[in-house]
Amino acid sequence: MHTTPDTHKIFVLTVLLVALFLTTGCGLKVWPEPLAEEDRFSWQEVTFTAEDTCLNIRASLEGASANLSRITLELAPADEDCPSCPFQARQTVFFDMDDSRITREGSSLTLVYCQLPANTGFRWRIVGYNVHPSLQAVASKVMFIGNNE
Repeated sequence: MHTTPDTHKIFVLTVLLVALFLTTGCGLKVWPEPLAEEDRFSWQEVTFTAEDTCLNIRASLEGASANLSRITLELAPADEDCPSCPFQARQTVFFDMDDSRITREGSSLTLVYCQLPANTGFRWRIVGYNVHPSLQAVASKVMFIGNNE
């Protein structure tokens, strides 16, 4: 079979039109991504009291506080010889937002944890997780509790 120049032009034109239709007709499908600045939150203020084996944390969020989906409490023994050493959690406690140990009021929350080691100094922080998993978790500053002796 022998092709003519007109047949070749029609074939090339058809291939180009099909390619154009396939690339623009349906559009690019991607998962929706959060608008980072509008969907982020941060810890504005974190305070606490410690009594016996209970840690009562009061915290307020700044930004998209409604996007807070869960919290972890990270604990580490206090190294009194090196208070400026980097924080490395040795224990992590998970809290969902419907946990009875959390009370939430607008952008403020109270978290109660009553399984602290007795008579031991330790460091701790809370970490908030966003409903949008592509946004990084947000950690509070590290707090210190001395011996309860």
